[in-house]
Amino acid sequence: MEGFINNNHVTLDGRLKTDFIYDSDDMYGRKIYKADLEIPRYSYYPDIVTVLASDQLVDVKSTFAGSKIRIAGMLQSDAREDKRGFVFSVYACDFALADKTEERVNIVSLEAYVCRKPFARLTSHQKAVTTILVAVMQENGKEMYIPCTIGSKYALHAVAMEVGTQLEITGSIRSRRYVIKDGSDTSVTYTHMVRVKEYRVIESDAEILSNRTRI
Repeated sequence: MEGFINNNHVTLDGRLKTDFIYDSDDMYGRKIYKADLEIPRYSYYPDIVTVLASDQLVDVKSTFAGSKIRIAGMLQSDAREDKRGFVFSVYACDFALADKTEERVNIVSLEAYVCRKPFARLTSHQKAVTTILVAVMQENGKEMYIPCTIGSKYALHAVAMEVGTQLEITGSIRSRRYVIKDGSDTSVTYTHMVRVKEYRVIESDAEILSNRTRI
C-alpha cells in the first residue's frame, strides 16, 4: 500500500466504466493512469469520479472496465476551467477487486478549515442546506479547496461558523452531471462536492488563517 496523508482519506466501492489510460508522470517518476469509477447511489444517478493510480499499483495492461473494485486513497480537487464548480479525482493508495455482494461504500474523511463564509439556502422541499468551502493541506504544502454541503439539523449551526474554523469532516462524494451543447456538438461534464454526514469542530479561531493564503 502506498502512503496516505493523515488528513485526507477516501474509501470507495464502485464499478469501473473505463479501462485505465495514461494521464501523466508524477514527481517520483511513476506513470499515472486514470479511469472513471461509477459509485452507486440508493436513488437518482450514480456518482462518477476519476480514479488515478500509478503503474506500481495497478496492472494497466489488464482489462478492468465493468469490474467492481474497492479503492482507498486521497481526494483531489481542481476548479473547472470555466470556474463553475470543482472536479474531484481520487488518487488510489490501495486497489482491489471487490466482492459483488459487498455493501455500498462511499466514505470521505477530512481534516480541514473553513476558508470562505458559509451560506445557507432552502431546498425545493423547504429544508435548510449550508454550503461551505474548506481547505485541506496537501503533502506539498499547498492547500486544496473542497466544497461541502451540510443539511438536516446541522445546517443552521454550520452557517454560523467563522472563516478559520478547523473541522473534522466525514461524508461522501457527490457528483452533478451537466450536458453542454456547442452547436451540433454535445459533451458531458461533472462537478463534485462532499456531502457532510458528520463534522466536529477542532478549533474555532478566525486568526488561524493569518499566515495562510485566502482564495
